[in-house]
Amino acid sequence: MKNEAKKIQLISDFNIEPFARLANQNTNEKFEFLSSEYGQVYQVLTQKIDQYWGLLLWVSPSLISEFSNSLNFNIVDEIKLEKEVSLFADAIISRARDVDYILVVNWNDSQYEQNIGPLSLRKNGSKYLISKMNIKLTEILQEESNILIFDSNSWLINTNTNPVSKKLWYLSKNPYSNEVYENAFKDIFSSIQASQGLSKKLLILDLDNTLWGGVVGEVGWEHVNIGGHDFIGEAYSDFQSNLKKLTKMGIQLAICSKNDESTAMEVFRKNEEMILKEEDISCFKINWKDKALNIK
Repeated sequence: MKNEAKKIQLISDFNIEPFARLANQNTNEKFEFLSSEYGQVYQVLTQKIDQYWGLLLWVSPSLISEFSNSLNFNIVDEIKLEKEVSLFADAIISRARDVDYILVVNWNDSQYEQNIGPLSLRKNGSKYLISKMNIKLTEILQEESNILIFDSNSWLINTNTNPVSKKLWYLSKNPYSNEVYENAFKDIFSSIQASQGLSKKLLILDLDNTLWGGVVGEVGWEHVNIGGHDFIGEAYSDFQSNLKKLTKMGIQLAICSKNDESTAMEVFRKNEEMILKEEDISCFKINWKDKALNIK
């Protein structure tokens, strides 16, 4: 008998059905995304329904009425603005006790192209206000361990086409392109999998021409290409920096390399350009055996 899929309720003030369809087509049968009627954010959010494993909130900044005033170039009361954001955050937290996870998408100004340039970053400008709203929302929600906040701007930037469409909005009250929803799904579903212990926990790496340029057995630890003012060396340094960040996120690094162990370890112990240190690596398998056997 198959386990019942974990249901995730989608709450939005725009038509989020295109995202729901894409998510259900690409997820495994362990999860099901169900969209609520758009435009009923507070009504749905305050309704306790036991069937849901989690909630996904993706709303526009205009949900905050004080922000909407700025779109008509009216003066915004920033105290009222922050109070509204706080009330919205409190409503989210009240539901956090009823579900395993709440996924919250932060605000962006992609739907408000007012063509006012730098003025949007000044007081009462959309970018300024949205930044203030996002900071306030994050400050409140980050204290809750089962609430995850996503950066929607990264989904908009990483598209090859216009991420928003006025035509789609007028036709179906859906502001975003499919590319945006694809980016959003990858990001969101990756976090869902991580919450279930399904994320990658170990990264196995080679050494020569992977962590550094060149073959250490031929050039010695002093002359492998890493760091310095060489563009290739800088690329290896950046790669190691990114790997080190992964260790801070709980991902373990291991080395599996066909090499002389004592020669290879000299790079870690003596080369000052190395970003990764010996203590950053959970396991070393450096010998002349078949790599597949070493990994086993």
